Amino acid sequence: MSKIISKRHGQNNSAGGVAPDRSQQKIADHIQSLKNNIEYMAKQESSLDTIDAVVGRPVERLIPRDLLIPAPDDWNFFPKASDDKIKEMSESIRQYGLFHNITVWAQEDGKYMILGGHTRVACFDYLASEESGEKDHEKWTKIPALVYGKDQITEMDAQRIVIVSNTDQRDVSTKTRAKAYMNLFQLEREKAFYGSRFDPLLSAASQANTSKTVFFRYLSLMKLIAELQEAVSNGHLSFMTGYHLSFLSSDLQKFIYDNRIFEQITTQTASQLKKCSTIEEIRQKLRDIERATKYYKYTFQTRNQKSVDEEVLPLFVEKNTRNEMADLYIQAVNESNFPQDIKDKLINTMSSAKIN
Repeated sequence: MSKIISKRHGQNNSAGGVAPDRSQQKIADHIQSLKNNIEYMAKQESSLDTIDAVVGRPVERLIPRDLLIPAPDDWNFFPKASDDKIKEMSESIRQYGLFHNITVWAQEDGKYMILGGHTRVACFDYLASEESGEKDHEKWTKIPALVYGKDQITEMDAQRIVIVSNTDQRDVSTKTRAKAYMNLFQLEREKAFYGSRFDPLLSAASQANTSKTVFFRYLSLMKLIAELQEAVSNGHLSFMTGYHLSFLSSDLQKFIYDNRIFEQITTQTASQLKKCSTIEEIRQKLRDIERATKYYKYTFQTRNQKSVDEEVLPLFVEKNTRNEMADLYIQAVNESNFPQDIKDKLINTMSSAKIN
C-alpha cells in the first residue's frame, strides 16, 4: 500500500546516495535505518492491505501541516513519544528523509485527520521550529501522506486504521496492545452484528497481522485486574502466566496479587490454578505443588550384581558435600570389622563416586 517516495522529502542526495566524507559509522547507521524502516513498512503494509482490500487504496499527496488534526483520544489512546524520541527521529528524518508516509482521512471542512503517523507529524513540527536549528523551515510545512477520501471509509474503518498503524510500533506495551486488540475485536463484532458473515475474532486477528490464538490470548489479558495487567506490562508477570490467571475471578486474582503469589509462581503453576474457584482451592493447589517438588521418585540401574543376602541402601547427600561424605564413608568402612574383600569392594565403589 505504502511506498518509499523516490525523492525523499527534505533530502538532497549525492550521486552515490552517501556523501564521500561520511564516517563508516554514519554509513552503518544509514543502512540500519533503512532496514528498520523497510521492516516497519512491510509489517504495516501486510496489516493495512486487509483493510484496503475492502475500502480501496488511498492516494499519495503532500499535505500542509496546518490542515492536519489528530485522531480523537478514544481512538488514539496509545502513549505519546517522549521529547527525546521525537528529537532522535527528527534527526533521522533530517538526514535520510521520511521513509514512510503518514495516513490521513479527508474531512468535510477541508482538514485531514491523522490516522497513522502522529509522531512523524510531531517530528515535522519540531523541524519547523526554531529549537531544531533548521535553517530552511519551508520544506517542513508539508508532509507526504496517504489520503483516504471523506466518503471512502467510515468511522469504523478509520478506527481500525488507527489501531493497526499503532500496534505495528515496536514499543507498544502488552497492556496497550491488549486494549487495542479488544477495540479491534469489538469493531469486528459490531460489523458481524450488522450482517458480516466473517468470524469477528479471525477477521480482527488478520488485521492485526497475528494468529487467532495469540490474538485471543491478548483479549484474555483484558480480564485481568488492573494490578496484574500492569505486572504483565512491566515484566513482573509473564504473558502466558497472566493469560492463565485471567481465567480466575477478580476476587481470586486480587488474592493472588495482594499475597504476592504472582511473583512466585511459574506458568505451569498458573495453568493448574486457573480452574480453582475458591481461595482455599488455590491454597491447597499450591501446597500440593510445593509438596510434589520436594520429593522425587528415582529408578536406579546398576551394573553391580546383588546376592540374595544383600540389600540396596540409597544414600542422598548435598551435591557440594559429595566428596566429603565419600571420604567419611571410606573412613568408616576402614575402621569396621568387615572382611577385607568387602571393605575393598565398598571403598572402590565410594572412591569411584567422588568428583575429581
